[in-house]
Amino acid sequence: MDTFEPHDLDEMTPHDALDAVLTDIQAHPVNPGPGGFFTALHHVDLLSQLTLRFTGDAHYYLGQAHETGSAWRPVEALTAAAVPVSRALSHYTQAIVPLAALSKPGPVTTPAARLEGFEGHRALRAHLHAARQSLAEAHTTLREPAPPTPAAACSTTRATEAAPHTQPVRLSPNQHQALHTINRGGAELCETTRGRTYVAAPGGQRITMTTYNSLERKGLVSRDTGTSLFTGQRLFATERGRTVLASLPAPTAAPAPGLPPRPAPQVGFPRR
Repeated sequence: MDTFEPHDLDEMTPHDALDAVLTDIQAHPVNPGPGGFFTALHHVDLLSQLTLRFTGDAHYYLGQAHETGSAWRPVEALTAAAVPVSRALSHYTQAIVPLAALSKPGPVTTPAARLEGFEGHRALRAHLHAARQSLAEAHTTLREPAPPTPAAACSTTRATEAAPHTQPVRLSPNQHQALHTINRGGAELCETTRGRTYVAAPGGQRITMTTYNSLERKGLVSRDTGTSLFTGQRLFATERGRTVLASLPAPTAAPAPGLPPRPAPQVGFPRR
C-alpha cells in the first residue's frame, strides 16, 4: 500500500501532491481505536503540509506574475484548491474528538457508554465523509482550467504563432532554487560506497535527487561524465537552463521548510 510522508510532497507538482494524499487516505482508512487515531494524525500531517504547499506555491507564482508578467492562472488555481483542502483538514481535526472517545481503555458495559460509542461512530463517519468530499472538490478545482478571456485567448494564439516550437518551462520553488545553485557552480553528483546517489551542493544547500532528476529531464541541467560518480561529476546549467533562469527573478532565499516533524508515536499503537 502507498504511504507518503509530508516531506515527500515538497518535490511533487501540486497535482501529484494532491493525488498522493488522496492515495494515502484511501489506502489507510481510519478505524475506531488507538491505531485509527494514529492514522488520523498522519492524515492531518499530510493535509497540513498540502495546505502549506498550495498557499506557498501560490505566493511564489504571485511574485512571478508581478515581476515577470507570467500567467496568473496558477495563483487562482492553487488558492482556490487550498480552501477545500483546509476544510478537509478541519474535518479531520474534528474527527479526533470522537476518535479519542472511541479509544478509551476498558470494556464498554453501561448503556450510557454504548450510546456514547454509537454517537462517536456516527460523528467519526460524518467528518471523514465530509473530508473526502472536500478533497474531491479540491481535485476538481485544481484539474479544471478556468476558461480564458477573449483577450487572453488572442494573446495565447499570437504567442503560439510567433513561437510554435517553444514550450514554457514551469519550475517549483525548490526546482528554481536548485537550478540557481547549480548554475553558480560547485555542485556535484556523487555516489556513496553503498551505491546511493546524491547531490553535493556548496553552502549546505539541499538538492534532492527528485529535484535534480526533474531538472535533467527538462533539459535544464547536465553533468560531466568524464569523471566517476564516486569522485564526483560536476553539475552545470545547460543553455536552456540559463535561458530559463534569465527569464525568472533570482530567488532571494531557499524555499520555506515544511512543517516540523511530528513526535514519534507511542510504542504499542501500530498503524492500521
